[in-house]
Amino acid sequence: MSHWRKRLGKQGEIAAKKYLLQKGYCILEENYTCDIGEIDIVAKEREELVFVEVRTKTGAEFGLPEESVDKRKLSKLVKLSYHYLAQFKKTHFKKEQKFRIDLIAVEMDRNTGKLRDLRHLKAIH
Repeated sequence: MSHWRKRLGKQGEIAAKKYLLQKGYCILEENYTCDIGEIDIVAKEREELVFVEVRTKTGAEFGLPEESVDKRKLSKLVKLSYHYLAQFKKTHFKKEQKFRIDLIAVEMDRNTGKLRDLRHLKAIH
């Protein structure tokens, strides 16, 4: 991945985190990584654990950010969520922790680098 794309992705994650905090979410982790992959943000909304995938783009010529999450990616996010729960179940969560997977689609202005739009899609799985 190019330096520019990494920076764009990081900007999107920062915007998503700020949005979630403004909505009252508690951020538990950012960029949780394991052998399966990465979860961008792990948060809590009241008693529900929320695994957040952040997708950032600068334009819609290749589709909207949310359109880049296909069945394969969604399946991977589900596996990552269960892996996270299994790893921390004994110390952090109830036996039957309620959770969901959300997607935050971020659009940044290509010229200014400023946030153009942010959409929060809850419970994509």
